[in-house]
Amino acid sequence: MSKLMMKKRINTGSETVQQEMAETLSEVDMTDHGKLTVCESGAVESLVAMLSHVNIEMKKAAILALEKRSGVPQNGLKMIKQGAVDLLFGILFHESLSMPIVVEKVVATIMNLALSLTSGELDQHEIPFLESEENVFKLFSLISINGPNVQQSILRTFLVVSQSPPGSNIRTTLRKVSFPIFCLSPLITSSIGAHLRSISSSDLFGSSTGSVMRARKPSRPIAVKLLCGLIKDGSENDETFQEHVGPKCVETLLRIIPASDKVEEGVASMEIISNLPKNPQMKRWILYGTALELIVSILTNQFQKPEIMIESASRALC
Repeated sequence: MSKLMMKKRINTGSETVQQEMAETLSEVDMTDHGKLTVCESGAVESLVAMLSHVNIEMKKAAILALEKRSGVPQNGLKMIKQGAVDLLFGILFHESLSMPIVVEKVVATIMNLALSLTSGELDQHEIPFLESEENVFKLFSLISINGPNVQQSILRTFLVVSQSPPGSNIRTTLRKVSFPIFCLSPLITSSIGAHLRSISSSDLFGSSTGSVMRARKPSRPIAVKLLCGLIKDGSENDETFQEHVGPKCVETLLRIIPASDKVEEGVASMEIISNLPKNPQMKRWILYGTALELIVSILTNQFQKPEIMIESASRALC
């Protein structure tokens, strides 16, 4: 079927035809150019309109089709301008919890829309995204009741938005809600694996590195970087961080630094430790045993270590 015919049928056909076209779009693989061409022909407007339809199957077909085309930044921005974000949140929070595949696709679409805001196609301040505290809380709450794909998509969404030019607002909201901090710490500590508790301090620099990395879950690096961004804004006298980022989390971060094969994750882990509240209890956690050993190792063996990691290690001792 030609793109012209597809455009005509999805825009002006009967409801049955429009649903069939949405289902076709959800199944057909296209190049980015093809996805862009289809969306420029008016498909986005029709698909976004279907998100409000009472027919569940039509709505589901529209979700799948939008998700498959939302990875192209221009398409993502167009979806945002057409009001897709609020409609997707409405479906996610009120209609789709009994349909795991729909939850996964809706969250993946929201993540792609967030990524489209970083494409440089427009001033991000022009488009509000995740400004509601209620939406922040609800979206983050889905992390604890869904699988790894949904977890990663949600974490990436918040990471991308928090690192954008207006990101200070979303970081403030995340800290104010506090629930995200409560979620991030267990995500980081549980991702390593219980067997790590038996690893000695010498293993941090030795042969156990491989087993540490094999235990890593894909969501952990994202969780570490997101927590780093939240804590860098200032955690002094912040009881939220003191309550949820405890000894177990600090110990896990210390094990990540020498073991991770992702430099950014190791750097973020050291930054978290260096920015923790400087109260007596936290200082005891940081300077206890392996923490002091690791920090000294970073400072005395600076070869091939990022400058920011060295600076963070120095700050942790202050």
